[in-house]
Amino acid sequence: MAKITWNRNLEHEGLQLQSSEKPSQDIINQLKANGFRWSPRQKLWYAKETSYRVEFLSSIAAYEGEVGERLTFAEKMDAKVKHAADRAERFEALAEKTHDKANQLHSDAEKMASVIPFGQPIHGATDRNYRDKIHNKYGKAFETFDKAKDFEHKAEIASDYESRVFNLGTTLRRIKKLEAQQRSCLLDSDRHIVRWETALQRFRAGIDKERWDLLSREHLEWNERHYDALQEQIDYWKSVVAKSGHKVWSPSDFKKGDRVSIRGSKATVTKINKKTIQVKYDEEWINNLNVTKVPFDELSQACKAEV
Repeated sequence: MAKITWNRNLEHEGLQLQSSEKPSQDIINQLKANGFRWSPRQKLWYAKETSYRVEFLSSIAAYEGEVGERLTFAEKMDAKVKHAADRAERFEALAEKTHDKANQLHSDAEKMASVIPFGQPIHGATDRNYRDKIHNKYGKAFETFDKAKDFEHKAEIASDYESRVFNLGTTLRRIKKLEAQQRSCLLDSDRHIVRWETALQRFRAGIDKERWDLLSREHLEWNERHYDALQEQIDYWKSVVAKSGHKVWSPSDFKKGDRVSIRGSKATVTKINKKTIQVKYDEEWINNLNVTKVPFDELSQACKAEV
């Protein structure tokens, strides 16, 4: 009989399941339905940790503790940047090697073709086969050139990883998204508690209270861990913004009547909201474009100093 076990992977914040033999097709189908993927290299099933996945694994396998070492979010980002740099270097080397190979194939095809006078008709099967070899050699050269371009493209993407990920506008939007996820996390916990309290009536009808208590506790604990993980990410990205020296505007930075410059146009602040300021532009035609409400993260660094 197959021995099936599962672990928490601290490094990847995930779950992994191992089996001494291939699991039954029914279990494989359940794993796929719950978002697990198979790793041929590691010979295990893996997925990001969620409360429902923990519940699912507990029902089909024995828990064998934690593996790996938990990394801080900063350490994870450093590892990703290094991985991208290594990837760029590897693809650049592959692109150079493949380009040299393509040049050699093209040169060989040119030499083969140079022995046939221009316009000479085909003479027999041997000549036809020789010309087919030239054609195939050119084709192989062009395919290899395309492969070299593909490697160059991948190297370029990897090289741009850091600038894309740490782009200031992207970072500010990411912080807003993470904060929204935190609020959703808190709301979900509140809803779960309400559901738990409502379910107390059902316990009297014979429903397994002990199991419900366990699932409720695991769900709330997972939500708490998820909230803390989100806070760690928010703190990290805010430190990135702080190091950039960029001014992050807030309601406390403005008062009604302040003069500002938005995308090169002068305006007066008419209202301060939680996430935006409302302005009236000096040029009346801009006011008619319905762009008088401006989010703080869209304001330029020197929107007040430029006036």
